[in-house]
Amino acid sequence: MTDREKTAIKLAVLFIIVGVVTAFAAAEAAAFGFTKLVDAGFVNRTHFESGSFQKIYVAADDCDIVFKFSEDGNCSVVCPENDKVEQFVFIRKDTLRVTRRESGEWYDKFGIDSWLARPTITVNLPRDKYLSVEVATKTGSITLPDEIEFARIKLSSESGNITLSSASEDAEITVETSSGVIGFTGVAASFSAATDGGMIKVKGPKIRDLRLTTVSGNISVSKISASSVSADSGKGSVEYKLVTDGNSIGAYTVSGNIKLSGCDAPSLSFNTVSGDLGGTLLLDKRFDIESEGGTVSVPQSSGSDTFRAKTVSGSIKISVTK
Repeated sequence: MTDREKTAIKLAVLFIIVGVVTAFAAAEAAAFGFTKLVDAGFVNRTHFESGSFQKIYVAADDCDIVFKFSEDGNCSVVCPENDKVEQFVFIRKDTLRVTRRESGEWYDKFGIDSWLARPTITVNLPRDKYLSVEVATKTGSITLPDEIEFARIKLSSESGNITLSSASEDAEITVETSSGVIGFTGVAASFSAATDGGMIKVKGPKIRDLRLTTVSGNISVSKISASSVSADSGKGSVEYKLVTDGNSIGAYTVSGNIKLSGCDAPSLSFNTVSGDLGGTLLLDKRFDIESEGGTVSVPQSSGSDTFRAKTVSGSIKISVTK
């Protein structure tokens, strides 16, 4: 590096520092008050609700949402509050409703406390079975434990992680997030999950219908028995490990790889443009393979079950565990 280049780098750094200092000075002169960036802090307030309800609805943009089984048999909602937050907790039309509104300025969301820990709403439920739960948040995470069962579950978050444990064999579950991780372990009648860039992780033991969609995140499904399993991915990979199916298993990717490990179903179908497909099956299959430019290595066709795979430029390598 020449002396001239070193001098130029030093000047660039100096200009950046001067610019930042000038911006802070101007904001302070305009009575911005950087003490406003320090969050005033939240005080937890517990709302006790009496009355019968079978449904739960929670809407809070920037809070983590945690559900717990109430050990004392009472319904309570613990909410972080301050003078810039409006929180409403009430029961109406068989539904426990929790909504949170922030009335502060935009810079109130950049408090030091918010960098260290996100406020959490805790919903303590007195029974172990409910008809439905719906939760919507932007940046917060959502956690549902296995002590509580819901017949219908609908969860959405833009960037927060969503974690669910064992639901019920009749549960219908829909989960959406833009960039957060989606994780589910347990049983359900149907589980549908969609994300743009987040990862999806599903572990059995049993889900009747499983439908997973992602644009660039990876999908991992393991140790599950199902009636049908499908996954769509753009750039992300799809991995099926010990997945067995009473009907069909399928996956589609654009450039993501598809990996199978100890999987089996009467009908298996995979389609990828440039991703590679590889792995092991439990039983012999009749192979129907289409490949325009990739290499292909599969066993000789045998049995009545079918394995279909199509790729443009990706390779296909399948073996059967004996």
